[in-house]
Amino acid sequence: MNWPNDTCDHYWEHADWLPPWYILDRWCQRDDRCRQAKYEALLTACERGDVKYGRRDGKGFDDPVRELAERRILIIERISFDAWAIRLEGQSPLAAPPRPMAPLPPVPAWAKPMHSPTSSNAAVADADNRQTIDEASE
Repeated sequence: MNWPNDTCDHYWEHADWLPPWYILDRWCQRDDRCRQAKYEALLTACERGDVKYGRRDGKGFDDPVRELAERRILIIERISFDAWAIRLEGQSPLAAPPRPMAPLPPVPAWAKPMHSPTSSNAAVADADNRQTIDEASE
């Protein structure tokens, strides 16, 4: 499953939670024995609380980590995985996530949207009826 030129990688780089297969594809470029060893180490890190995990289906998880992995609903938190991988190997196999965007400045009180539900010139959504809301209510 190693796809070094995967066209979706730039989307995965924006994800805070990742499936184990994605992590393993980037972490192990060797043989299946290496991949299995790293998979077991990852699951053990989850069991010990070194790496945070969740369920893809969003439900609470009383199920053991290995059962979630077998059912393919285990997801791994990127930040805790990165921290654990750096402690283990000195670097993370994952690309650094993009920096968050700078917050937008607040909208000044005098700036109003051109079209809003309270605007007197808001158009009716029906394309065949080109009346405005004010004309329709008359």
